[in-house]
Amino acid sequence: MAKLFYNSLITAEISEYAPTIWHKICVPKHRFICWQAINDHLLTRDHLSRVMEIVNKNCHVCEMHPESHNHVFFECHFAKLVMTEIGTWFGLNNWPSDFKQWKDWCSKKLKNLLDTVMNTIMAAAVYFLWLNKNGCWFNRCCRAPGLVSREIKNVVKYKIMSCSFQHLKGMDLYIINLVAVLCFGAASFHLAFACKLFVF
Repeated sequence: MAKLFYNSLITAEISEYAPTIWHKICVPKHRFICWQAINDHLLTRDHLSRVMEIVNKNCHVCEMHPESHNHVFFECHFAKLVMTEIGTWFGLNNWPSDFKQWKDWCSKKLKNLLDTVMNTIMAAAVYFLWLNKNGCWFNRCCRAPGLVSREIKNVVKYKIMSCSFQHLKGMDLYIINLVAVLCFGAASFHLAFACKLFVF
């Protein structure tokens, strides 16, 4: 009884981008890092400098500009190279270019399968960019942009391929066919077979 009364007194803040970040098709650990990132809660150097003395506030990856959420995921030359390669791979160039655009993008409802796949790719990109940033600091070893983008591609492909979709038509059917072609590296892929592989 006391628990119910206590919970009734708590007002939970409703986030307009929560449905996008926590979408079931995204890898769970990607969701968690994205949630921390979009709420500006990751321990970047600009945040750490508020509670402890940081001599060098520059990015662990490029070592040229102050490290912040916006820099790590959007402004850093490394992040730009990764996202350019991902965009070329999937044939899309309308990715968010800064932190504000990402928040605005996540605030919109996922309308179709293309939005869902793009969201899955973005979540994976944020996760692996953060993972690489930590590797640069803790392991003193930064990976090449090509290796990071390849890992993002592989994770997204396997995640999409592990799902199953039905009642697809039009653009959604084309997207699934495209992902299947990208997965198998084939010049063509049977649409009927693609339909049987995926469920949404």
